Amino acid sequence: MQTHLRDPDLSIHRIALALNCSKRHLHGVFEQEETTLADYMQALRLDACRRDFQSPEHAARSITDIALSWGYNSPAHFSRGFRKQFGASPSVARTRLAGRGVILR
Repeated sequence: MQTHLRDPDLSIHRIALALNCSKRHLHGVFEQEETTLADYMQALRLDACRRDFQSPEHAARSITDIALSWGYNSPAHFSRGFRKQFGASPSVARTRLAGRGVILR
């Protein structure tokens, strides 16, 4: 999953196909966890976006460009997920992260 995290078509179905198992089996693997596979995948993508916000090499890139590069198709979906996970909008978080090197939650 990590290798294909940037792929906007990455899905539970495609992961199951690649692992030659059922989607039900994958969901079962996450049954004992506090998260679902879909939420785990989103958390990985959001963390990657947050790292890019903090990186000087990505300072000139737009928030939307970074989100799209990590597999998001919808800036609104990205923004809602980011705010939920980190407690701030992407633009506010980026300003905080770039300015002070602060890692949110």
